[in-house]
Amino acid sequence: MKHWKKLLLLLVVMILLSQIPFAYRRYKLGRLNAAIVSLESQRQTSVSDDGLLEYRGVAHVHSFLGGHSAGTFQEIIAARKRIERLSGDHLGLRARRSC
Repeated sequence: MKHWKKLLLLLVVMILLSQIPFAYRRYKLGRLNAAIVSLESQRQTSVSDDGLLEYRGVAHVHSFLGGHSAGTFQEIIAARKRIERLSGDHLGLRARRSC
């Protein structure tokens, strides 16, 4: 095999290896999203006397993947089980009004 072909093969292998952390992050975020969505069906909303909906929770959460927090997926899911509404780490989940 010629020298330039070996270099090209090495470059391709290096590029593929460099993508492993990103693929793993996407996999972990997908699992977190699936866990949050499955808990979403258990959400209960309360309507006050004035007809307004009341939600408890947070609008935005960071995990250890984003570098802004040390929170693990297990901690986020455990917190989600204790409250009515929780969004993931930039997952694009939106609060929905339900009656």
